[in-house]
Amino acid sequence: MTRAWTLLLLAGALSAAAAVAAQEHEHARGGHPPVAGREHAPEPFHGPRGYRPVTPPPGWDRRPARIDRDHFNHNFRAHRRYGIGPYLPPPGWVERTWYVGELLPEAFFAPEYRLGDYWLFNLETPPVGCEWVRYGHDALLVDLATGRVEQAVHGLFF
Repeated sequence: MTRAWTLLLLAGALSAAAAVAAQEHEHARGGHPPVAGREHAPEPFHGPRGYRPVTPPPGWDRRPARIDRDHFNHNFRAHRRYGIGPYLPPPGWVERTWYVGELLPEAFFAPEYRLGDYWLFNLETPPVGCEWVRYGHDALLVDLATGRVEQAVHGLFF
């Protein structure tokens, strides 16, 4: 009886694998797996029309060699606000307001907080060694070596 059960299980596994392979083959050809109660497959989606990817402005990656503290050293309220999705602080941190001269903890230098496309938000090109980071509703220009906030743009994000 053990051999009969083994053969039965093997046959079931092979038929399930064949069904999955048939569905994958149909999906790879652009088709959709059949849905119970539906006479025909949905229309194919070809993606957005007329979409042109955003290209960075010329010189967006040319960074000043040093920090000009007189140029950056100020806090201000953003003239425009952007919605870029939810903000999730590191575990144990609560939102607060940061100002120029304060030291931002290193936990906020992680890639998920950096604003690599700062030019989309009308932020200035950061000097070498500095990066724009998102902290709640604000964008902070931070010196990565010291953690010092060089500029704060309050209310940039909603």
